[in-house]
Amino acid sequence: MQTRRDLAKQETRLALVDAALAVAEREALEGLTADSVAAEAGVSRRTFFNYFPTTDAVLAAPTHDFLQRVFAELSLRPVREPVPEAIVNALAAAAEPDLMRRFAGVVRLCGDDFAAERVEREVWAEAEANVREALTERLPAGTEPLRIQVLAAAAMGAGRAAVVSWADEVGQVLDDSTGVESLDPAAFTSLRERLVAAMGYLGQGFGFASPAAPTGTASTTTASTSTAT
Repeated sequence: MQTRRDLAKQETRLALVDAALAVAEREALEGLTADSVAAEAGVSRRTFFNYFPTTDAVLAAPTHDFLQRVFAELSLRPVREPVPEAIVNALAAAAEPDLMRRFAGVVRLCGDDFAAERVEREVWAEAEANVREALTERLPAGTEPLRIQVLAAAAMGAGRAAVVSWADEVGQVLDDSTGVESLDPAAFTSLRERLVAAMGYLGQGFGFASPAAPTGTASTTTASTSTAT
């Protein structure tokens, strides 16, 4: 059970995240400093560093929070539930409006900045260990470790692609308002649809219909030679 002190600390942390997003929206990422974030949140520079070691860390916080929520939801899914379905349900259940507003804001801000996007991507990469652990529990005993590693990486990649695509879509809505109410229920329906589609593509793998072999390839030449013979 959370105490009042715990709740106060959580509120301060989220206030700093919101302040960082506000500063970055107004002044671009170049204006994002510990001093500017602290001033925006109405706290001291020392308070900022009590919660975040760097400005990179405060930018990574929404992605980290979202993924932690995903893993918590995934742990509640039935063990016998098909893995792609369990991942979709966990991702969708974790999509709480205020959390996703912050996440969408970070994705939008980082999209055109290589260094900032790297920070956001690293959070997803670090979370792969959690996915591997979850897959180990759900896949048949004795599943080859390499297969688990590949599936974990693929699942995280598919999930991130869907969520980032969604964040880009809702970015225009958030440009005019940072309020929670700016994300209506239809936005979350769209998120789930993208997650389902992404996991479907993952399940299909590279199973596209093979294109016709172009003329002049080895197979065509061989066939011609056989016919001539």
